Amino acid sequence: MEKNLNIITLLLLLVIFNTHNLLAQETKEHSEFNLALNLYNDGMYELAMEQFKNFSTMYPSSNQVPEAKFYTALCLLNLTKYDDAKFAFQNFALSYSEHPKAPEAWYKVGEIFVKLGNFQEAAVAFEWTRIFYPKNQIAPEALFMAAKYYKISGENLKARKSINTIIQEYNNSEFFQPARLILAEILTSEGNIDLAISEVKKVLDTSEKYKPDALLLLARIYKEIYQYTESEKLLNQLIQNYKNNTISVDANLELGLIYKKNKNFNQAINQFNTLIANKTIETDKREFVLYELAQTHIEINDFKNGLEILKKIIKEFPDTKYKLEVLFLSGYCAENLEDFRAALSYYDEIISLNSINPVAAKAYIRGSITAEKINNIHLAINYCENYINSTNQNLNKQDAYIRIASLYRNYLKDYSRAIEYYEAALKYASRAHNLTKILFNIAECQELAGDYTKALQSYEYILNNFPPADEASVAKEKIEFIKNYKIKNYENATLKISKLISKIIDENKPTLYYDLGEIYFYDLKNYLLAADNFSKVTNTENKSELLVEALYKKSLSYDCYSSFDSTYKDIAITSYKELIDKYPKHPLVDSAMLNLTKLYYQKNEITGLEEAIKRYYPNKFKNPYYLQALEMLCDLYLNNNRITEAIQLLKTGIQQNDQQPNESIYWKISQIYLKEGNFDSSIIYLRKQMEIFPNGNYAAKGVLILANLYFDMQKYSEAVILFKKYLNDYYFAELPENFENQYLKSLIESENYSESIKLIQNLLTDSRNNPFINKDTLRYKFYLASIYYKIGDLQNASKNLREFVSQSSDIELISEAYLMLAEIAKIQGMSDAATAYYRSAGQLGSKKANRDIADLLYTQNRYNEAISQYEYLLSQSNNLDDRQYYMAQIIISKLKSNEIKSAQDRIIEFKKLYPKDKKYLAEFEYERALAYFRNKDYNNAKKTFQEVSSNFDGTIYKPLAEFYLGKIMEINQQTQDAIKKYQNVLTKFPKTEAAYRSLLALGNIYFNSEKFEDAIKYYQEIVNDGEKSGEILQYALTNLIEAYESVKLYDAALKLTRDFINSYPNDKTISDKKIKLGVLYTRLGYYDQAILHYQTLLDELDSEFESELRYNLGEAYFYKGDYQQAILEFLKIPYIVSSKQDIDWTATALYMAGQSYEKLGKYDQAISMYQQIIDRKGIDVKFKAGAQKEIDRVKSIIKK
Repeated sequence: MEKNLNIITLLLLLVIFNTHNLLAQETKEHSEFNLALNLYNDGMYELAMEQFKNFSTMYPSSNQVPEAKFYTALCLLNLTKYDDAKFAFQNFALSYSEHPKAPEAWYKVGEIFVKLGNFQEAAVAFEWTRIFYPKNQIAPEALFMAAKYYKISGENLKARKSINTIIQEYNNSEFFQPARLILAEILTSEGNIDLAISEVKKVLDTSEKYKPDALLLLARIYKEIYQYTESEKLLNQLIQNYKNNTISVDANLELGLIYKKNKNFNQAINQFNTLIANKTIETDKREFVLYELAQTHIEINDFKNGLEILKKIIKEFPDTKYKLEVLFLSGYCAENLEDFRAALSYYDEIISLNSINPVAAKAYIRGSITAEKINNIHLAINYCENYINSTNQNLNKQDAYIRIASLYRNYLKDYSRAIEYYEAALKYASRAHNLTKILFNIAECQELAGDYTKALQSYEYILNNFPPADEASVAKEKIEFIKNYKIKNYENATLKISKLISKIIDENKPTLYYDLGEIYFYDLKNYLLAADNFSKVTNTENKSELLVEALYKKSLSYDCYSSFDSTYKDIAITSYKELIDKYPKHPLVDSAMLNLTKLYYQKNEITGLEEAIKRYYPNKFKNPYYLQALEMLCDLYLNNNRITEAIQLLKTGIQQNDQQPNESIYWKISQIYLKEGNFDSSIIYLRKQMEIFPNGNYAAKGVLILANLYFDMQKYSEAVILFKKYLNDYYFAELPENFENQYLKSLIESENYSESIKLIQNLLTDSRNNPFINKDTLRYKFYLASIYYKIGDLQNASKNLREFVSQSSDIELISEAYLMLAEIAKIQGMSDAATAYYRSAGQLGSKKANRDIADLLYTQNRYNEAISQYEYLLSQSNNLDDRQYYMAQIIISKLKSNEIKSAQDRIIEFKKLYPKDKKYLAEFEYERALAYFRNKDYNNAKKTFQEVSSNFDGTIYKPLAEFYLGKIMEINQQTQDAIKKYQNVLTKFPKTEAAYRSLLALGNIYFNSEKFEDAIKYYQEIVNDGEKSGEILQYALTNLIEAYESVKLYDAALKLTRDFINSYPNDKTISDKKIKLGVLYTRLGYYDQAILHYQTLLDELDSEFESELRYNLGEAYFYKGDYQQAILEFLKIPYIVSSKQDIDWTATALYMAGQSYEKLGKYDQAISMYQQIIDRKGIDVKFKAGAQKEIDRVKSIIKK
C-alpha cells in the first residue's frame, strides 16, 4: 500500500515537472514570436525577418510557424525584395492552402506583380485568389483587381469575364459598382459609347458613394467623343460639389486637358497652375501636371516659362518617367532661346542616359544642328558620327553620312572628306530615291576641288546611266561648261608651242596662226586670243579649207567668250553669218547654223531667230539641227505668251518628222497643254512620249506628271499603276514632297487596302525610327482609319480616328474624322455617340454634319430635337432645294410627333410655296393618316387613308394607304375583308413596300390561326425576294423560323437562323437567335454541337442570359444521356446564378435535375430536387403543386 502511494507520488511529481517545462516552453515560444511581431510593427523589417526565420527553425512544430512564414514574406515585401517576396507568398499559399491568410497571400502575389509592372501576371494572381477561395471576403476585391489589371493589359475579354462574375456572384459587395465603372471604361475603349454611358448612369442611379467616380468617368467619356461642353459642365459640377474630395483634383486636371486640347492655352495654364498650388495633390499627378504645363507653354512658344517648368520637374522628380522627353524639350526650349550651349548639355545628358533610345536618336541630330548654329562644325560632325555608331538602321545611317558630307562641303570646304562621306552614303543607296542626287553631289565636290577630269567622268556617268533623272539634264550642262571653260591643258599647250616654234621656219604664217589659235582655244581656254589668231588666218589665207575652218573657230571663240561678255554675242552672230553666206555647202555650216540660232535664242530675239530659220534652214528636216532650232523658237513663243504659234510649230515638227520622233518636242507640247489646262491633250502626248521614249530624258518626269493628272481626275487605278512605275523604274530619282500622300490615297481609293496598310505601317515606322524625317505623320492615322472603315474593321477604324482627332490640328481632316466616327457609331447602333460626333463636325463648320445631325435625330424618332435642327438649317440656307427639304422634314416630324394642328399650319405655308409638289403633299397626308392611326382614331385614319388612295395615284403612298385600310379592317375584327384588301394590294402593287407588308400581315393572320403551312407560304415569298423587301425581311425571317419550328421543320429553321445571325449581327434579338440555334441543334439530336455552342455563348452573352443558357446546356446533356453532367449544369442555376429575375428558371432547373436523377435511378436525390421547389421562397405555386405530384409519383415507384 505504501509502495503504491510512493509510485503515485512520483508520477504526480513528474507530471507537475513536465507541465511546468511545457508552460515555460510555450511562454518562450510566445515571447519569441511577439518579439518578431513587435519588430515588424516598428518597421524594423530586416530584424523582424531574421527573428521570424529563427522562430520557424527553433519551433518547427508550432502552430504559429505558418504565421511566421507569412510575416517573413511581408518583411521581404516591405524591404522591396519583390522577387523573393513573391516566391515566399506563393510558397505559403501552396503549402498552407487551408490557412486563413492563404487568400491574402495570393492577393499579395498580385500586388507584387503590379509593383514589378507585370500587370497581366498580376491579373492572373488576383483571379487565382477568387478561384481558390470564392467564399472568402477578399474574393470580390481580388476579382475587381483582376478586372482592373486585365483591362490595363489590354485583355478586355478576360476583364469583362471578371466583371460579369462580380455582377453575378458578388452583387452585394462594395466592388459591384466600381466593377460597372471598369466595364464602362472598357466599353469606351472599344468605342461602345452608348453602352458605356448606360453603365455609368446605372451607377449614378443606384450609388451615392460612387457618384463622384461615375460623374468623372462620364465626363471623360464625353471628352472621348469630343463633347467638350458636356464634359466641362460635369467637371465643374464635380469641382463645385466635391471640393474636399480627391476627385476634384482629377476633375480639375481633366478640365485643364480639355482647355489644352481646344487650344485655350491660357485657361489650361491657369488650371494646371491651380493644381500645382494644391498641397494635397498626389505625387504622380503633380509630375504629370507639371509635364502638361511645360508642354502648354511650349505650344504658345513661351520657351522661357516652358524651360523653367521642365527644370522644376527634373529637380522635384530626378527619376521622372518622362526624363528623356523632359530633357529633349529642355534642349528644344534652350535652342529657341538661343542658349545653344545649354541645349547641347541637355542633348548630351539624354545620350549619356540611353544612347539607343528614339529620343536619343533625335538628340544626336538636334545636337548636330545646334552645334552647326554656333559654327562648331567639327562637333556637329561628331554628333552625326556617334549617331551612326549607335544605330543599326541603314536608311538613318545614309542620312547621317549625307549630313556629314554637306557639313564638310559647305563649311569646311574639305571636298575630299565630303566625297568620302557621300561615297559611304552610296553603300545604302543602290536602289534609293536619292541615288542620283548623291552621285551629283560627288561630282560637284570633285568640280569644286578642281579635279575636273573626275568631275567630268562623274557627270558623264549620271548622264549615260540615269538619263531620266533630274540631275542628268544639269549634268549635261556641267559637262559642256567644264569642257569649254575649266579643263586647261598647260602641259599639252607647252608641248604644242615647242613643236610649233620648230615648224615656224618651214610653215607659212596662216598655218602658224591657226595652230596657235587652236592652242588658245582647246588647251588654254583663252577665247579672245584664239579669235585673234583665227582672224589673222582669215585675213591672210587664201586656201579655202583652212580659211573656212578658221572662220568657224573664230565664230566659235566669240560665241564661247560671250558667256563672260554678252556684247560679243552680236560679234559671234556676224561671224557665223559670214561663214554661212560665203560657204553654204561646207559641212561646218550645219553646226554654225545651230550655234547662230542658239545665240538668237539666248538674246530672246524672236524676229532674228525666225529669219535665221527661214534663211538658213532651206532644207528644213534634212538638216540634223532643224528640230532643235524649232524648239528654241517655240520656247521664245512661250516666253512671250504666243501659245498657239508654239503648239503649231511643235505639231509641225512631229508631223513632218514622224520617222525620227523627237522626245523633247513631245515633252514640250504636253507641258504647254498642261499649263493651259487642256489635260486630255497633255495626257495624249505624255502617253506617246512614254511609249516611244521609255528611258528618255523626260521619262521619269512624264510618268510623275501623268500620275498626278490621273490623281487629280480621281482616276486612282491608273494613278496607282504610274506611281508604282515611278517607284520601280526610276528608283534612283528623288520623290517629290507630296508623292507618298498621293500614292497612298490612290491605293486607298482604288481599294488596294492591303498595300495601303503596308505602306502606312512602313511610313509610320520610318517616321518613328528616323530622326531625320520631320513629317506630319498624323494624317497617316486618318488614312489608316479610312481603310479600316472601308473594310468593315470598325474597332480599328474608331481607334485610329480617335488618336488622330486627339493629336491633329488639321481642321478639315478632323471634321472628316468626326463624320466617319458618326457613321461608325450609327452602324454600331450608338445613336447618342453618333449625334455627338455630328455636332462636333458641325462646330467645325461642316454643313453636311448639321444636316446629318438632323437626319439622325429624325431616324431616332427624336422628332422635337430634329425639328429644332431643321429649323436652324432652314434659317441658314439660301438654297431652294435645301429649304424645301427642311420645311418638309419639319412638317413630317411634327406629324410623327402627333402634332397634327401645328403641322397643318406649316402644310398651308408649304402649299403656297410648292403647290405642284405632289410627292411631299402625298407624304404629308399619309403621315397625317398615320398620326390618327397611332392615336387609335380609326375613323379619321380611315377617311384620310382613303383620301391618300384617291388623290395621289402614282406615289408610293397610295398602296401604303390601301395596306393600312386593311389593317383597320383587321383591328375591327373584319378578318376576311382584311385578307381581301391585302390580296388586292398584292395584285395591284406587287413588289412594293405595301405588298411586302401585306404578305407579312397575311402570314401573321394564318400563323395566329395555327395554319402554319399557309403562314410559311407568305413569309417565304418575302424571304425569297431578299433585300428587295426592305426592313420587312427581318420580321419575316423571325416569323418563318417560328413557323418552321411549329411544323417541326428543324433543319429549315436551323439554316434560316444561321442566315439571320450572319445577316443581322446587330439586331436587338440576336442573343435570342443565338440561343435558338442551340435549341435547334438539340432538337435535331446534334447534342455535341449544342453543348459547344452554349459554352461559347456563356462567355459571349451578357449575364442576364446565363440561367437560360445553363438550362439549355443541361437539356443538351440530358438528351445526350450524360445525366450526371446535366445535373451539374441544372444545379448551377440555383446555386451559382444569383440574379433575382431567374426564379422561374430555378424551378425548371430543379425539376430537370430531379428528372436526371430519376434516369440514374437515384430516386431519393430526385425527391430532394422536387422538395427544393416546394421549400424555396418566391417560386410560383403552380410549380410547387407540380413538384408535389412528382414526389408522390416517385414515391409510388419506390414502393413498387
